[in-house]
Amino acid sequence: MSEQVRAYYYSNPTARKDHECCECEGTILRGERYHKHWGVWDIEIMAFKRCKTCEEIANELEQERLEKWPDADPICFGELMDHVVEASPVLLTRFIGNGISRGQTFPQWMLDKTTPPAFAF
Repeated sequence: MSEQVRAYYYSNPTARKDHECCECEGTILRGERYHKHWGVWDIEIMAFKRCKTCEEIANELEQERLEKWPDADPICFGELMDHVVEASPVLLTRFIGNGISRGQTFPQWMLDKTTPPAFAF
């Protein structure tokens, strides 16, 4: 999604029904606050919903990336997992722990990269 953004809107609503986080793919429960990003990229309208923890991890990772590579493209919505796996074991552990708490499962190779490997089943 490296297309140019034509319009962008952000909100932090309270869920009136269950939603799926576009990053960890876990459930955002009814009554929980989440982060909604809506935009028009080229001619396509898209909306992305992130749970609180994934939004925090994305912001931290984005900050780290900009410090290392000031000209880096932003992390596309739905691609946080790819970047977290390559980042630090600490961020990966938070990401996986959050996803598991929201009902998501992860492959064993990913669980083995956490610090410490606490999610082995």
